[in-house]
Amino acid sequence: MSKVVVIELDGDLLQQGFRVSLEIKEEGRIDSLCRRKGKLPPDPKLSDRLEYHWQEIYRNLAASYRIKNKQIISKSFLQSLVEKCHQSSVDLKNELNNWLKSEEFREIDVCIREQLKLDEDVRFLIHTDDQELQKLPWQEWDIFTSYSRAEIGWALPNYQLPRSIKNHNFKVRLLVILGNRQGIDIETDKLLLQSLPNVDLLFLDEPHRREINDELWEKNWDIIFFAGHSRTNSQTGTIDINPHDSLSIDELCYGLKKAIEKGLKLAIFNSCDGLGLARSLYNLNIPQTIVMRELVPDQVAHEFLKSFLKKFAQGKSLYIAVREAREQLQGLEDKFPCATWLPVIFQNPAVIPPTWHDLIGIKRQTPQVSQIKFLHLLLTSFVFTGLVMGVRSLGILQPLELKAYDHFLRMLPDKEPDPRLVIVKVTEADIQEFAQDPISDRLILKALENINQHQPIAIGLDILRNIPLNPGNQELNSYLQENPNIVTICKFGHPQAKTKNDLGLKPPPGSPQTSRSFNNINKDPDNIVRRQLIYATPTELSYCQAKYSFSSQLAFRFLNSKGISPESVIFNRLHELRNKNGFYQQIDDKGYQILLNYRSSGKVAAEISLSQIINNDFEPQLLGNKIVLIGYTTESTKPDVFLTPYTNHPQQKKMFGVEIHAQMTSQLISIGLKETQQLGFLPWWGDGICILLVSFSAWIPILYLKSSLHQTVVFAINIIVLYYACFLYLITAPLIPAILVLALLRIFAPSLLITSETEA
Repeated sequence: MSKVVVIELDGDLLQQGFRVSLEIKEEGRIDSLCRRKGKLPPDPKLSDRLEYHWQEIYRNLAASYRIKNKQIISKSFLQSLVEKCHQSSVDLKNELNNWLKSEEFREIDVCIREQLKLDEDVRFLIHTDDQELQKLPWQEWDIFTSYSRAEIGWALPNYQLPRSIKNHNFKVRLLVILGNRQGIDIETDKLLLQSLPNVDLLFLDEPHRREINDELWEKNWDIIFFAGHSRTNSQTGTIDINPHDSLSIDELCYGLKKAIEKGLKLAIFNSCDGLGLARSLYNLNIPQTIVMRELVPDQVAHEFLKSFLKKFAQGKSLYIAVREAREQLQGLEDKFPCATWLPVIFQNPAVIPPTWHDLIGIKRQTPQVSQIKFLHLLLTSFVFTGLVMGVRSLGILQPLELKAYDHFLRMLPDKEPDPRLVIVKVTEADIQEFAQDPISDRLILKALENINQHQPIAIGLDILRNIPLNPGNQELNSYLQENPNIVTICKFGHPQAKTKNDLGLKPPPGSPQTSRSFNNINKDPDNIVRRQLIYATPTELSYCQAKYSFSSQLAFRFLNSKGISPESVIFNRLHELRNKNGFYQQIDDKGYQILLNYRSSGKVAAEISLSQIINNDFEPQLLGNKIVLIGYTTESTKPDVFLTPYTNHPQQKKMFGVEIHAQMTSQLISIGLKETQQLGFLPWWGDGICILLVSFSAWIPILYLKSSLHQTVVFAINIIVLYYACFLYLITAPLIPAILVLALLRIFAPSLLITSETEA
């Protein structure tokens, strides 16, 4: 992102001072980011220092370099001139910065520093017709020390948008006027120009006036370059086109106007005292001019031209190319003080400065630049995606992703209670009514007998009977053995059991092996139940040797009654959950697990109390051809309760174990009957592709929107679209990693883009 800082100065340095207007805006936009008014006081001392430096100190030194017979100048005398010029430049720089630190100007200075970022390209454009201000070394303003990608251009108060055509010549058309050679080395400039890429050159060597005029009228030029002698007389710039003739800009005005209409973008005068030339060309509405503000030694002129053209042809902006080439002249200031002060840009404010690629023609150059940029952005997206996937694999994102998944689950609409299931609840009221806690085997037997009278498909007894609870234990065991439709439970112990207490809990001894199941429920690290065990392999020492879970046994019995093989459900329709799947990067994945898709946050099935069953206080059709689950729903003693994704919901409490098992049973039946799709994950590479595609979408606002605010708004829209896409199509999609990639790109992409454009 680049900005333009426009400073208008009206007044004079000696008596009135200057009224100052500041406007900061983004390149190519009309709306302002900041406007301020201020003043700069008159400063006669600065005016005297300026004239003394250029007229008495610098010109004496510069003139000495143009004396052909160097032997008549002693080295000590020349060195003394250099030292005086150095000291004078330091004094002038200090005077300038003291002036710019005046209290009336402070608000403008603060506004500039607040609005600009250190790493963005900035064009300072100073509007004034005061010649003294144009001779001040504004590039020594201490603000440019902080903003290394800022450069100054000059503009006069009056301007208008030039009417010109766009040239698509696939080469930069450059008219080179090599003027009077006396005392200067023009051949070096000629060789430098011939080395440029994609250039169509025409050299006019010490031409006559008519030759220059004809070329301006007849052909389309992108750049005009002049090397030779020039001077400013009474604010008018003149150039020596050959040893005998000189021309003012006014004498070429019609030809230059025609050249501007036909696409002339830039004039470079690598000659002395060019401010008058720049002002004259400015009045013709030329888009950009680069001149030397004072006498320029040959070596300085050559080095600037070489460095500027190299950087400009590499694709750097005109202002950055000028700044870097100008600063590179510092290496010559031991011999040529103030060399970095000489190059000056005059800019038509109505025109955005072109790049070298703009001059060549966008149709030819865009594919090459786009390819380089595309590869850079593609690599950046891969790096950021890989970084996020790596962080995810360490489990760092798992807590956030689980919360996002819970959020989506809570947003899903509740389904109606499953009509295939009935839950018989052992409530606090039941315990008080029967005065039993835990309830006896005889009471359980009575309940089973009453339920079985109505011919349910299966009964799930989610109550541990690993020890006798007389009276009725023997009768209960006999009944269980005679009724294999009753599924009983046991519990796995600790995998690394060290004591008998760690070996788990046994099933009722009378229950057939085929009717036994484990009722272990897997919890995530935050103790929330999101997974469902289908089957597991018990350890040899475990008291519980059941292979199938409680919910699996019940669901399989229901599916068998409908002629559906349970094996086909497990191996053909269920997607096994393993560690490193989706957001699960740090879990115990033993056994065959799937994600639990809750049917409802409330009632999963019809409910009836144990006392109603014992007293036959229910409709007979309630239990027929159903799956009936029996379990505790009390919180007084050893509560069998679990946290769920709904627990944090204001209206939802914890779920009892029997309710969790009912949710699991309902899910398996629905999957087996193809009533619902199982929740699952994309493979790891699928998640990676999703995140990568999201990262690509992040580049759109960065590439095509200049406003940082607009970019942020589009990034926010991206996140909203991503959020709803996940909710509508796949709630297990990598939402959090994708948002993280978007955030990283929002923070780092602008600077990375600047780098890619520079390299291109």
